[in-house]
Amino acid sequence: MTLFIIIGAAVGTLGGFLIAYRRGREYAAPVEGEPESKPGRSLGNMLGTALIGAALGGFAGYLAFTAKSMGNKPSENVIEITSEEQFTTDVLNSDKPVLVEFYTQWCTVCHEMLPAINEIAEESKGRAVVAMVDAEALRAVAGKYEVNVYPIFVIIYKGEVVERFAGRQEKETLRAALMKQE
Repeated sequence: MTLFIIIGAAVGTLGGFLIAYRRGREYAAPVEGEPESKPGRSLGNMLGTALIGAALGGFAGYLAFTAKSMGNKPSENVIEITSEEQFTTDVLNSDKPVLVEFYTQWCTVCHEMLPAINEIAEESKGRAVVAMVDAEALRAVAGKYEVNVYPIFVIIYKGEVVERFAGRQEKETLRAALMKQE
């Protein structure tokens, strides 16, 4: 993500300088009936426009990264929980350990974690379950597990919470915690 923002800011800064340079040259040329501009005014325009360009470019880089990462989808090995009943059946009543990710659609970190979640689901197929819960769609379930930041990873075994992690996590940390319950 940082690379997208840096590239966007650099391109925005360059564009800002080029626009300001052209405008600065126009300001520096005497215009009949107007007072002559000062060289400092030109430099101020260049710096101001470059700063605005950097901010806009950085934001564009962030949006490009977010759009790229939000194109990810859960694999067929990840259960997408859509109701409280399904949560009870697939998570609480499971005889296998379950890694549950509580996420939101707008959470960039949640989307960034999806490839790792997909890999954990593939590696643990048959031995453990990986599930995802949209915390905004299932507020009652999220509330029971005190989800107040995103993502929250909860490992549930035999209906009980055995581990809990908040925020970005290493794939190996989550995988090891899940496999420890086997």
